[in-house]
Order: sequence, then C-alpha cells, then structure tokens
Amino acid sequence: MSSALGQLLVLGALGAAGLAGALGLWSVLTGDARAAGAVRVTAGLFAGCTLLATAVLWRALFVHDFSLRYVAKVGSLSAPPAVTFGALWAGYEGSLLFSCAVLAAWVAGLLAFGRLAPEAGCAVLGAASATAATLLVPLAGPSSPFVALAPAAADGQGVAALLQDHWLMLLHPPLLYAGQLGLVVPFGLALLALARGRLAPPWRRAMRGALLWAWGLLTAGLVLGAWWAYAVLGWGGFWAWDPVENAGLVPWLCATALVHALHAAERERRLERLAVALAVAGFATALFGGFVTRSGAIDSVHAFSRTSSGWAFLVAPGAGLAAAVALAVRGRWQGRAGPWRLSRGAALLVGVLVLTAVAALVLAGTVAPLVSAAVTGDKVAVARPYYDGIAVPAALAALLLLGVAPALPWRASTAGKALHALSAPAAAGAAVAVACLGAGLRQPVAVFSLATFAAVSGARGAWRSSRSAGAWLCHVGVLAAFAGIAGSSGLAARAQVEVAPGETFTVGSARVRYLGLVTHDEGYRRRVVAALEVGERVYDGAGGARLTFYPRRDQPVSGPLVIAGFARDVYVSLSGFEAESKRAAFTAWELPLMSWLWASLVPMIGGAVLAAAASRRRAGSAMTSGVAADPPQVSHLTQKRP
Repeated sequence: MSSALGQLLVLGALGAAGLAGALGLWSVLTGDARAAGAVRVTAGLFAGCTLLATAVLWRALFVHDFSLRYVAKVGSLSAPPAVTFGALWAGYEGSLLFSCAVLAAWVAGLLAFGRLAPEAGCAVLGAASATAATLLVPLAGPSSPFVALAPAAADGQGVAALLQDHWLMLLHPPLLYAGQLGLVVPFGLALLALARGRLAPPWRRAMRGALLWAWGLLTAGLVLGAWWAYAVLGWGGFWAWDPVENAGLVPWLCATALVHALHAAERERRLERLAVALAVAGFATALFGGFVTRSGAIDSVHAFSRTSSGWAFLVAPGAGLAAAVALAVRGRWQGRAGPWRLSRGAALLVGVLVLTAVAALVLAGTVAPLVSAAVTGDKVAVARPYYDGIAVPAALAALLLLGVAPALPWRASTAGKALHALSAPAAAGAAVAVACLGAGLRQPVAVFSLATFAAVSGARGAWRSSRSAGAWLCHVGVLAAFAGIAGSSGLAARAQVEVAPGETFTVGSARVRYLGLVTHDEGYRRRVVAALEVGERVYDGAGGARLTFYPRRDQPVSGPLVIAGFARDVYVSLSGFEAESKRAAFTAWELPLMSWLWASLVPMIGGAVLAAAASRRRAGSAMTSGVAADPPQVSHLTQKRP
C-alpha cells in the first residue's frame, strides 16, 4: 500500500512540477502573465503531492513497514521515536524526497502568505517547480524510497551510528535544507529582472524579505551543524573545511553578500546587476552542494555513498546558470554607472566583493579534487592551510568593514570627516588591543580589537528603526562568533594522557580526576562512560566522556564530555580503555569563549527575523502612504509589471 501510494504521489508531483515550471518560465521569457493562474494551481498540486508523499514515507518509518526497502535500510524496531523521525533524511533516497518536500513547503508558504502578483509569481513558482522537477525524476525511478522489498524484512539496519548520538541531527539538516532551497525565491526574481532589464523596487524588496528568512535558516543550519560536529565527533573542533561543510558555506557567503548588495542598491542602483548575479550564484551553489553531498564524487565524512542519480543536482544549477546567461545576453540592462566616492555604498561594495571572492576561492578548493581527477586521473585534496589562508585575512577585512561602513554617510564624504566619525570606535578598539597585549593574549588581539571597533561603530544609530536594529543584532552575532572562534583556536590548551582510576590530570586551568568506568545499557545501544570529577562535580551520566556501541555497527562512536561556560569550555574525549585494568586514554582541551560561537546564533536569527518583519512593514506602509519616490512601492510580490 505504502509503495504504490508513494510512487503514485511522486509521479503526480513530477507531472505538476514540470508543467508549473514550464508555464512559469515561459511567462518570464514572453512577458505574458496570463498563465499565472495555471502556474499557481499546478505548483499547488506539486506541493500537495510532494508533502503527502513525504507523510506516507514518514508513516512507514514510524509503523516499521519493512516491506519498503528504504525503511528496511534506515529503520529499526529498537530505535527511539526521535531517531525514527530523523531517519527520513538519514539515507540518500529519503533525503532526496525531503529536499523536494522543503521546496514544496516554500511553494506552499508563498501561495498562502506571499500575495504573489502574476509576473513575480510566475517567476518564483516556475523556478521552484522546475528545480523540483529535476529532483523528482530520479525519485520516480532509480532513487525511489518507495521500492517494495519482497519478502519484507523482520527488522531494519537502523541509521548510521553518528546520526543517532545527538538531538542536533533533528534540527541541523532540515534547517540547512530550508535555507539553501529558500534561495530559489531570490533566484526566480533574478531571472525576472534579467528578462526585464531592471530589478524593479517591488521585486528588490520581495527578494530581500525572502532572502532574510532563507539566510536566517541557513545560518542556523550551519551553526548547529558545527555544534553537532563539536558535541559528537570528539576531536575538539567544529569546522574541518570538509567538502560538504564548504558546500553549505559557499551559498551562505553568497547570500550574505546579496543581503548587503540589496541594501546598498536602494541608494546605489548600479549595484542591482551585482545583486542579480549573486542571487543566481547563491542558488546555483546551494544546488551544487546537493551534488557534493549525494553524488559520492567528492570524498567526505558527511556525504552519502556514491549514487547513480547525483547528476540531478547538476542539472538544475546548470540549467539555471544557462537561463541566466541567456537572459542577460538577450536583454539590455537599464541604468548607468558613475564614479565611486568615499561613502557607505562604496564600503558595502568592497564588503560584497570580499565575500564573493571568499566564496569563489572556497568553491575552487572544494572542486579541486574533481578537476584534478579529470585532468590527471588522481584526486588531489586541498589541505586546511589553503582555507585558513583565505579565512583569516577575509575575517579581519570583514571586521574592519563592519566598523567603517556604518560611520560613513550615503553621500560622498571626505577623509577628514570619515576619520573623525571613526575616532571613538578606533579608540575603543585600541584600548582592547592594549588590554589584550597586557594580559599576554597576542594571537587573538587583532580579532578582539577589530570586533570592538565594529561593535562601537555599529551601535550608533542602531535603534533608529527596527530594520536598523535587526541589522545591528545580526552584526553583533557575527562579532560574537568571530570572538568565539578566535578565543577557542588562539587560546586553547590541550592534553593527551593515559591514566588509571583515581589518577588526576590537568588541561589548562582545569583539574580532572578519573574515577573509573560506568556502563549504561539503553537497549538499542550500550555506552561505556568514564566517570570524571571536574571541580566538585562528578560526571558519570550518559552525556559524559564515552564510547557508544551499537549492535549492528563494527566501530564504537566516541562522544566527549563538554562542560560549557561563559569564559571557557572543558572538553574531554575518551579515546580508549582496557576492560580489566580500567585504564583509560583521554584527549582533553580547554577552549576559551567557545560558547560564544553557539550563543551568536540568538542575535543573528533574532536580527534576521526583526529585519525581515521590518522590510515587510516598510513595503506595506509605502503602498498605503502613496510615496512617490521610487514608484510604485508595494508590499512583497503584489506589483504588476511596470
């Protein structure tokens, strides 16, 4: 029953998505919006069929319907409900369906709340539906999660052990997918702008509003993914420049650059073309990330095994880039370029270019194994020093620009006025630098002083409007993240020891006493926990330093003890033990300011939500107040073609 119903719904979704995509993109090319009603109906059918198919698979997982091959592969009678819930995206076929479901959710949200005007609606719904159609083709064929298994299995294999060990796997993938695929809205509007030769103000505001939601979701997905790596893998770090990690970072960099390009484009119309290019690049790189994760072409600890349908994630970005280039060549962009002067717009342009350059360099390092394999026959992986050499100067430049841009006016300024406006923030940054050097903190001094400079500069005028407040909160979150990264990497202490019960070791300023081993049998897994005394508290529960054994997995999963604090984290990982003597080997770290990185998510997401809500209200008030400048100004996607 589940097999036939699921496959029927996937076929229905494929047909509806293909028709909606064709009609929507035809409307963009011809300028004829008479098909808008048909696009809405067919896009709605695609969304409904896809979400129902996802519900069918989820139900099969929860009722342990092992007559489906996918359920037998990732399901298990002994798995708790939370693990079963996340099993939907734990395997390749399920994650492919879930990606389509995320696109369907965006389409459903736009239909319900977007107030789509005919022309913009055709562009956005057409782009989303056409993208979904390319992903639904393998779902209707070789990569279907609804393939029947005869005879049905008695039990399933269960999801990979690393995906069962922390609750963050219930949040990280859905948020990451939602953020990446949400970039389809700016992409669709970018195609419309290319076809018409300008980025009309209503489209620009609609693009900004949707982009802020997608950026917030993508930011949450990346930070929570880094937190998962920190809390589960037991290596004391959170970012390894893995290809799949890079594939999530590149669209985030493009989206961040696009947010600032759109902001500057309100005063500097010449930046509209750059914003359109970034909207196309952001969505194309987001889909390319799906190829990296699901094709198996690039080795990664986060990737699925090699599949026969990873090509689907190249068709959509390839077609999108081809369409964008064709429209750019076909059309004639309106507007003229003029000289740049010392102003906020110029500072934002420099920041956008820095982010774009970093995205391009990270992408180049990520695809280097594919290029080297094609040229020489050998995959040559790019080492971490390459990425660190990009990230460190780019981070310092970003901090500098975060302080300079808010102090400059939109109109041209003089160097004297700019220096005067920056004198107080510069003094605050210098004071922090002197304090750091006096305390012997030499390595992170540049980040701490520049972060203070940016925080003081950006605070002026931050509360003039809710939109400004939202932007300032996002920047505060970014500054906190930079401080957490600099503190945890530049001031970390490490110890590697082998001790017997009762013995003590130190890491940094923390004193740790090993008490012995405790076994926790949880039915579907067994945990061996090293009981540790840190300070006056004993940590011997299931969240302590541990090795977790799963019945159907050969290797145990290491999990660290993390004692988080405002000033520092104490992080202890159990490397191994002797069953008879109870001797145990540990690797331990003291990581100053690590919790600042995770806490940075709160102001970043709060600021994105505040800015998105303010952008929507601003557009709506312009519609009702009859503002003549930059006409016609309306809320989101309600404006007819100018």
